[in-house]
Amino acid sequence: MNKLFLLLAISFFSYLNANDPQHAIKLYKQANYKKALQYIKPLAKQGDSSIQHLLGYMYAKGEGMPVDTKKAIEWYKKAAKQGNTSSQINIGYMYAHGIGVSKNEKKAVEWYKKAAKLDDGLAQHNLAKAYCLGQGVPKDLKQCAYWAKKSMNNGLDLYSLWKQFELDKYNK
Repeated sequence: MNKLFLLLAISFFSYLNANDPQHAIKLYKQANYKKALQYIKPLAKQGDSSIQHLLGYMYAKGEGMPVDTKKAIEWYKKAAKQGNTSSQINIGYMYAHGIGVSKNEKKAVEWYKKAAKLDDGLAQHNLAKAYCLGQGVPKDLKQCAYWAKKSMNNGLDLYSLWKQFELDKYNK
């Protein structure tokens, strides 16, 4: 009877851990990537956007597996469709730098815009920079100032960009 109870308890706690994102994240933070993947992959397939983003990141960085930028983008896109701004930014970055995809600054800006519209400061920073430099969009200092100000309101320091492009005159 005691052996049966012990076996049931072990099975029950294994089941709980398998469905617990915090357990997966704890293993990840401990750099136990291979073990973390055993929990992360099933959770990502269940649709948890933060876990999907983490799996994409692990593929991009080769944590617990070889680097696979195609799979990274695949998982980032699944998370991005659910409004995960970190994934939207990472997809934009990959397009901006041609990582796992053909370099395409226009597509990078499209992804940055999605996250910027969800009030993500880093995406707003990337969008401001794109408008200041004319990367993926026509150079537009008024749009640059608009997104730079939103980014600064979200806590990012864009003082050097602000001064370099003299954005005060566009800040009305």
